[in-house]
Amino acid sequence: MDIDSRLAAIEETQNKILRLLANRAPPESSVMTLKQAAEYVGFSPDHFRRLAVEQRSIPFSRPSGQQKGKLLFRRSDLDNFF
Repeated sequence: MDIDSRLAAIEETQNKILRLLANRAPPESSVMTLKQAAEYVGFSPDHFRRLAVEQRSIPFSRPSGQQKGKLLFRRSDLDNFF
């Protein structure tokens, strides 16, 4: 294989990769913060926090594992709940 045909093959592969990347849908994060989750379902962050923490209505996790700290929500849980 001469250099010109090798370069043409590389360029063709690059074009295929670029087309695949251009057609790919942007990934939606499956984990959301309290603010993102509240916005996603249309509630204020304070009301959403009360539903999750005080009433235990909405499933959540705390990465710190402590009683206080950042709240994380799964998009699939929110979709199933609402």
